Amino acid sequence: ESSEETDAMFDMMRMISGVHSDGPSYYAEAQALKDATMAWSIARAFSGTCPDGNPVKKLVHYNGNYHSDNRGGIIPYLEEYLPGKRIATVCCIRQDDISALDEENAGRADFIIAVPVDMTMTY
Repeated sequence: ESSEETDAMFDMMRMISGVHSDGPSYYAEAQALKDATMAWSIARAFSGTCPDGNPVKKLVHYNGNYHSDNRGGIIPYLEEYLPGKRIATVCCIRQDDISALDEENAGRADFIIAVPVDMTMTY
C-alpha cells in the first residue's frame, strides 16, 4: 500500500483507540507482530496432518486485505517460514464500475474480486 494509505489506516486506528498523541506510535510494530504471528501459525499448520492422516498440502487463510495486499503484511513472513511454497493472494475491492479493474487496484493480489460500491456490506 502507499504510504498515504498506510498513514490513513494508522490515523483511523489512533482515532478509534482514543490516542491523539503526535508522539511515537507502536501501531506499525503491533501490526507487524500480528502478521508474523498469523504467518507462523499458518507455517505450523503445514507441518501437521489432515484429519485423514495425510500431510497438509494446501491451506486457505482468510484475512483482511491489509494483511496481504501488494504481497505485504503476512506474505514476507510466509515466504521466510515456508520457503518454496506457492503463496497466492486474493482480495476483494469495491468499485463504481466493475467491468474493468481500476488502475489503483491493479497488482494488489494474485486474484481480485471486484464488487459494486452499492453492494450490501455485512462486515
